[in-house]
Amino acid sequence: MDRWVLYPNEIDFDSGTVSEANFIAASPYKVENAVYSNGEMLFYVQDGAVYDSGGNFVFSFGYDYTMLKEIAVAPLPGSCDTWCLFWLEAYPLTTLEFHFQEVKVVDGAIVPGSGGLINEGELFGSTGGIAVSKPDDNGERMIYLVHYQGIWKYRLQSNGLFLEEMIPSLEGFEWIAEADLSPNGDFLAWGDDNRVCVYNLALEQFYIHSLGTSLSFIFGLEFSADNEYLYICHSEKGLFRWKFNQTDSAPEPVEGSKNFVNTQLELGKDGYIYAVRKDGILGIIGDSGVAISPLDVTVGSSLADPNWDQLFALPDQIDGEVYGSFLGIPTPAIEKFYINGVTVWEVIDEMHPPLLVYNCTPILLNDSVSGAYSGYTIHVYQTDPSSGQQITGPGFLDASFHFADTPPPSIDIRCLNDSINCDLFDNYINPPYNTFAVALLLEGRCESVERIGHIEVQDAPAAADIGLEINDTQTGIPCPAAHDIAQACNSGIYSASINLANSNGDITFYQLAIDEVSCENGSTINNIFTGNPVSVNGVAGLTAIALNALQINGTTGYFADPSWV
Repeated sequence: MDRWVLYPNEIDFDSGTVSEANFIAASPYKVENAVYSNGEMLFYVQDGAVYDSGGNFVFSFGYDYTMLKEIAVAPLPGSCDTWCLFWLEAYPLTTLEFHFQEVKVVDGAIVPGSGGLINEGELFGSTGGIAVSKPDDNGERMIYLVHYQGIWKYRLQSNGLFLEEMIPSLEGFEWIAEADLSPNGDFLAWGDDNRVCVYNLALEQFYIHSLGTSLSFIFGLEFSADNEYLYICHSEKGLFRWKFNQTDSAPEPVEGSKNFVNTQLELGKDGYIYAVRKDGILGIIGDSGVAISPLDVTVGSSLADPNWDQLFALPDQIDGEVYGSFLGIPTPAIEKFYINGVTVWEVIDEMHPPLLVYNCTPILLNDSVSGAYSGYTIHVYQTDPSSGQQITGPGFLDASFHFADTPPPSIDIRCLNDSINCDLFDNYINPPYNTFAVALLLEGRCESVERIGHIEVQDAPAAADIGLEINDTQTGIPCPAAHDIAQACNSGIYSASINLANSNGDITFYQLAIDEVSCENGSTINNIFTGNPVSVNGVAGLTAIALNALQINGTTGYFADPSWV
């Protein structure tokens, strides 16, 4: 999540700050989690009860705590307003139950949905772990349940949770405090008493390593953001880091972690792996060891079953999830947004000028989109050239165009109103009011996204008229250049030069080429010089060019040497 609740504190990972939670809850507590959408809390869960964002009790759901301190949350696929809670309950005679409960938002209120047992009387044992995958392209997710009998793999769909695969344990997984799925979804990890277990889901391979004595336990596990390491909390020895996918690799102690012996581990949005010291102080694990978090937070999730030592729980996260809206339908995204292949800005200021374009050529909106969406709208409107704010009223452009399909990768904005004449801007280019905003709105079932860019549209520039003249050193009068060899201009070999200043039009660059031609018919014999394009700002930037100053065949003075004749 973008935020965590560690009551009485709320962590905002985007700002890197901590604030006091604005709701009433119990502290200390056993387990806690919360659901946010676009930075706004929708509801939170604490010790078997659901509360709204104001701290008002909504409803309870059954829960037998012991050491089962994971409550996983996932959006219901295909839904904009429903989330599913998953947890385990243990009962005498080693009976384990897997439960779910829907939480819905109806007219802004938090209400319970359907819920109940997923596996009634089918599971053996008293501990287990749960891990949730990122969504696939349809918004569906895999839910992994690790328990004594093995790994049960479920698929969460819009119409329920369905068991897809059972991967049995030949020996039995005895004592499990937490399960974790790597951010890339390739590896599943859990603790089995004092054994650390990793399962490669694609290759169907186990990686197992024992730590400490048989009377010790693995309390916490978390994969690194790059999927390379597994971090481990051991009940006697503290924290370890294990490059699990490397042959003969063993877990290595994390420096300074001997007091981190009874904590779950969790990867935060900021990339740090969080742990809780045995006195309740929140810590962060880095490459050089473990340190106290600069957030200065004390964690209250210390209550446990009286038969067990305290175990600190952290909000169960989905590693690799781009939380954002956290809805059951993939949020639409505009991956690329350019005009004429150039980045355009959402604001206008000195550092972000509008892109200059001309109304005589295509003004192409280049886009690339993803996610689930039902259509798109392009809104083009006139703006104040100094602020970028919309200008409304008679004589100012304000046009929207809706399409119920996927936007093509290139759209000529001029042609949105008329695909033949392409005249959208024709009546609205009135400098200085010739700046416009182009907004692309991608419409999703749950949410929509928009990108805006500003352009300055100019009328077609005046046609360029090349006024090439040869400076006649005999008469001193410039000679207009001609295509007719019979009207060739005279020039001395030492002071030969040309002049472009008699040109007209909106000239932005020139490029000079010199060919040797036949004196009889003007046909080209060979090219002796082709220069690079030279940028100029109008006719005023055009100056005389001394031909002997040009580098030809690696040297200057080409025309001053009579041998070329």
